[in-house]
Amino acid sequence: MKKFVIRDLKSLKDYLRRVNNPIFGVGARPYNLTIGAYRLFNHFEILACKKAGKEIGLIENKIKVSFLDETAAALKNLKNYKTYHASEPADLFKNKKIISYLDSFKNTPVLLFFNISSRIQKNLRGKKYIPIPNDSRMYEKYENKINFQKLLDALAIPSPPYTVIKARELNYDQLKKSLGRHFVVQIPVSALGSGTFFILKKSDFTSMLGNAVIQKTISRNSPLKVIQFIHRSCAPSLTVCVTKEGVLYTNLQKQIIDARDVIEQERRSGVFCGHDWSSSRFSQKIEKQASAIAKKVGEFFKEKESFRGIFGIDFVLEKKTNRLYPVEANVRMLAAFPILSMIQEDGGEPLIQGLQILDSLNRNDYTLDIKSLNRAMARPKTGAHLNLFTRNECPVYVSGDIEPGIYRIDRNKKVSYVRKGVFYNDLQKNDEILVTYGVPGLSRVFDRHKHLCTIVSREPFLNSNDTLNAFAKIMVRYVYKKLALKRVSR
Repeated sequence: MKKFVIRDLKSLKDYLRRVNNPIFGVGARPYNLTIGAYRLFNHFEILACKKAGKEIGLIENKIKVSFLDETAAALKNLKNYKTYHASEPADLFKNKKIISYLDSFKNTPVLLFFNISSRIQKNLRGKKYIPIPNDSRMYEKYENKINFQKLLDALAIPSPPYTVIKARELNYDQLKKSLGRHFVVQIPVSALGSGTFFILKKSDFTSMLGNAVIQKTISRNSPLKVIQFIHRSCAPSLTVCVTKEGVLYTNLQKQIIDARDVIEQERRSGVFCGHDWSSSRFSQKIEKQASAIAKKVGEFFKEKESFRGIFGIDFVLEKKTNRLYPVEANVRMLAAFPILSMIQEDGGEPLIQGLQILDSLNRNDYTLDIKSLNRAMARPKTGAHLNLFTRNECPVYVSGDIEPGIYRIDRNKKVSYVRKGVFYNDLQKNDEILVTYGVPGLSRVFDRHKHLCTIVSREPFLNSNDTLNAFAKIMVRYVYKKLALKRVSR
């Protein structure tokens, strides 16, 4: 039998139209990381825990959404914030109505997750669905920075000098002697930079010791990874997908790190805030370093761990030498999604997420042209997204109002609402910015350092020195002003 060859976006779309399985993007809320590939399939829906985000109606105009809880109590607000208990994706698969709906389909439902927890796996046991990803093992193993470092060492992939110590062994003078004046302390498993601390002077070390997360780590005497500080020009990342036929990967994408306009000024560093593809222009030499590392790690995952699916590698690019060092891996859907999928489709690229889903179906009537696909995904991309956080040390609530949709900044730096919009492809002009992804309504309560919403543009958000440019800052100030966050009185 002659197999269908997938080499570009057109052939990927043509093949996926043959797939009759219903595809479900699963998340706590309708706008989640899995939904970027919704236009590739004949049947795509969303399963969400709660009706979070004012953009829900705009999403429902494009995609069918089923909710676990549609009541006002599903969101944390001024009336219920003391008793609020959040639902999570695993709860969807204990709900008889949801299960009955999934079981009503003739073809096996495919469930897309940000990552699959052991609790989700337990609730799916005995059910004939196709979960993607399908195993929490890799996420739990390699999200640990010490475990990933051991892998880099085993594969002889160069990385900055480091040491692993017990938390009660933290000693500034000893670490300075072994790693130099500047170093980085990392809790092996943490999210959004909450366990990363840049130590550039002794006062940084003293300040770090007062952090609640570090104090808890010391009380448990847990291991820490301490790495030599690299004077970086930027911190790019790469999206990788291991398939049965080979390793696929995008080009490097700049991460927006420690954007002080959108995070609270507290004692930690390395906080992820977004991506800027429009500013991601690297030399062929640097891109080759990245793809070689991606291929090496991907082949190990495939051959030694029997893993197939998406993972990401975070790098630092040393300023002086242009040497690219991998520092951590994320074996799950990445924070680049769903915008990455939308940008790829908009630019005529094959979607790495679509290829991941296809590989998970275990069909044998197609073949992948790995070289052509990787060449297509290496094209320069256009777009940027920036997450806005609460920036407060205590719980806050929304006392103002902002509509999700498309905004424009004129020559006089005035921001005005233009029209409705929810996804990247709703942007039409370069002076437009989209406000989306969980836009909160009046009286919504957030704990400290929680995601509020995201702004998206076709234009870059970064200056040449990788700080937020005026275009981004104007919109950031506008959104915070409109939301008018206030402290919750206890």
